[in-house]
Amino acid sequence: MTLGGETIIKGAASPEDLRLGRSGVPGPSSWPRGVNLISTEGLGLLGVGEDGSLYYNGKLIEVRQSLVLTGLQKTIAGLAVAFAILGGFGSMLQGAVAAHQWACQNEATAWRCPKK
Repeated sequence: MTLGGETIIKGAASPEDLRLGRSGVPGPSSWPRGVNLISTEGLGLLGVGEDGSLYYNGKLIEVRQSLVLTGLQKTIAGLAVAFAILGGFGSMLQGAVAAHQWACQNEATAWRCPKK
């Protein structure tokens, strides 16, 4: 049997492997040691909840990945947020000035409009 271009020799699964749904066949060499391919019977142990969460043998499979930033990365992120907020205020001010100029040109308002 080949998997990902590697030839895998089929081994005999132990009773523990069969109980856990493992085939007893080791995965490719790029996989961590001790990780086996899943058996056909093991596929029957997989389930999907109503919310799309994955279950194995009735137990929820959780995937956690935390994000840890260095001090420099936090500083750069803070500056990026600050400049984004300043850019938003600048755009808002530019829109207000353009709206006031349009209102003055169309005589929609006389508030602080230059005299003709």
